[in-house]
Amino acid sequence: MRESLVTHPHGCLWNYLESNFDSRCLCYSMARKQTKQGQFETVVKQFRLALDYSQEDLSRDWRCSSAKVWRAENGSEPTFTVREIKAITAWLYDKFGKSWDDLPDSLASDMPIPFLQEAIEAQKQKNED
Repeated sequence: MRESLVTHPHGCLWNYLESNFDSRCLCYSMARKQTKQGQFETVVKQFRLALDYSQEDLSRDWRCSSAKVWRAENGSEPTFTVREIKAITAWLYDKFGKSWDDLPDSLASDMPIPFLQEAIEAQKQKNED
């Protein structure tokens, strides 16, 4: 098996396994490892935790497939249609009073979002009562 390191479009190193044509971004691998340890969650997962939603609940509200939500929650950058973007825009405002400008540039980001972290803590308190 032969591995090559190349530069990923956002500047990190990309690990390319030539033997089976598998490629994996090293920063993605590191983020997934940390998530598995419970340290970080993607923005999509933070949305679900904040509202105590299932992936199906979120996909229904966003008018997209649950597979798209699953991929976004597991580190893949989602591709939304205009209809889905309109639904998500309305949903963001209805649920949180927020817009796309209040989010990181990537929904696959594992950066903690302050308003979502507050909602997650409130949801935990609600579930404990």
